[in-house]
Amino acid sequence: MNGFYETQLVVLVAVCFLSLLVDRSISQKRKRQLTQRSLHEHLEGGTHGQPSAVGKLARQYLVVYAVVMGVLLAVVA
Repeated sequence: MNGFYETQLVVLVAVCFLSLLVDRSISQKRKRQLTQRSLHEHLEGGTHGQPSAVGKLARQYLVVYAVVMGVLLAVVA
């Protein structure tokens, strides 16, 4: 049974890590698109280029979750 839980921890850590990479690549694409728009168009769109609080919290949660799962994996192994 220990092998099952270790495998699950590895999968969860991998999913968190991949989620962070995908989120980072998407946000970098969006940031590049925003810099290409003119300032006037940017202000008319009603966005100010600041990431939302929910997005920040989601990234922080994923980082903390990945670290905790990594520590649990190290303790179990």
